[in-house]
Amino acid sequence: MAVGSRTKQQVDAALAAVEDADASDADKAQMLMEIAMGLQQSPRDPADLLAAVDLYKTALTLVPAGEALAAARIRARMATALMAVPSENAAEIKEAKAEMTVALATLTAEGSDAEIAEAEMNLGLICQTLAGIRIMPIQPAISAYQRALRVFDKKAYPKEFAILQNNLATAFLSMPFTDEASKMREALAVAAFEEGLSVVTLIDQPVEYAMLQNNLGNALQYVSSESVPELMTLARCGG
Repeated sequence: MAVGSRTKQQVDAALAAVEDADASDADKAQMLMEIAMGLQQSPRDPADLLAAVDLYKTALTLVPAGEALAAARIRARMATALMAVPSENAAEIKEAKAEMTVALATLTAEGSDAEIAEAEMNLGLICQTLAGIRIMPIQPAISAYQRALRVFDKKAYPKEFAILQNNLATAFLSMPFTDEASKMREALAVAAFEEGLSVVTLIDQPVEYAMLQNNLGNALQYVSSESVPELMTLARCGG
């Protein structure tokens, strides 16, 4: 992948430093992953994300045979970088789905519960993006979010729980509203927004709180005023 000249210089310097380091291949792979994460977390432009992907791929070549969990963690990180790359086509997001699927196979067998849930949440985002461009249905995204919620519950992980409820709600709202089940999906979306709002506050989680309030308000704008009380009742009764 092509990257900006300044970023390329930084990446080349990082690769040279790792190459010269007196460390095992496993340690070098870890070093490259950490450098890639730094580029990914504070990207100045898409070139940083592309450079991070390249570093993740180089790190994978250094992971010793038999260390499947280390490789899976790198793949999962790489998938999140790929899904953040702006693109006019779906190449990167499709690659992100493939990498996350491979990573999850190992994480599910060997990783921690939190690692698995984080990967499922990111897989849900990837699938939801693909559904938005009509490459796949929305149901796989909903299923991934629901699997993540088995671990990211409201007590232990309130922030992640709130984000997942928001994602679930937007997924429900992205489904067609032309059949008999449309009102139920609207109710499920309202319920998910309310569940998310039940664990965040404007003071402690201002970003998540504002996101949920805004999205709930937008959702209710598309519902007739006569339907709002019925939807709220359905939502609180769990359908």
